[in-house]
Amino acid sequence: MSEYSIDYKRIVYGGYSLGGLATVYSLSTIDIPAIVFSLCGSFWYPDFIKYCKDTDFKNKKASVYLLNGKNEGDKHNNILENAPKIAADLHSIIKEKIMDVTSVFDNYGHHENLESRYSNLCIWLSEKLKV
Repeated sequence: MSEYSIDYKRIVYGGYSLGGLATVYSLSTIDIPAIVFSLCGSFWYPDFIKYCKDTDFKNKKASVYLLNGKNEGDKHNNILENAPKIAADLHSIIKEKIMDVTSVFDNYGHHENLESRYSNLCIWLSEKLKV
């Protein structure tokens, strides 16, 4: 054990965009942290959906908050134009593999409505951490 008193039930890890993808990836590799969030995760990244479908996640007891915008990828003529559909698919996959998932879609693009997105995340975190 560590020489420090660590409450593993209160460790939170999260990210935005590519950091959000990395956060979801971490669910498959280690059984901590207890609370995980992904805002506008770049789930469109090639083969990430397939990886999530095919992988047995280790951190099945985490509380997970997933938020993506319904208008992410607008005005793109490449893989990004499918970002909302791919994100919806990923949310469904994670709900099948993790016990406690909050899945949110708002009506904004990738870099829009940040104040409200972070405010809603803070409310969710406060409830999970009981602060």
